[in-house]
Amino acid sequence: MHELSLAREILDICHRETTGKKIKQLNLRIGELSSVSPESLLFYLDNISLKSCLEGAIINYKIIEASLLCHNCAVYFKTDDWICPYCGKTITEYGIGRELEIESIELIDETDNN
Repeated sequence: MHELSLAREILDICHRETTGKKIKQLNLRIGELSSVSPESLLFYLDNISLKSCLEGAIINYKIIEASLLCHNCAVYFKTDDWICPYCGKTITEYGIGRELEIESIELIDETDNN
């Protein structure tokens, strides 16, 4: 149920960044290790966005695959054994895959008369 609080924060960010202008499309990046259910997040965003800058917007998301980062080699890679395939160093944390980010916001062009 933490998706509700995440949806509220996304809506707050959208409102702040667009100064309340209507949003046409919102693009999110959701890491596969983020513990965020995209379906739940979209459900909550849809339900709390009534009469807001996000009402009626298309919301897209991309799942970001988890990868390890070797700080020694500065290389991202996928492996199940936590060993860098380039230098053999043991890796202790993920480099990417835990994020939840707003990738971009596209506003409705209010000057377009169509």
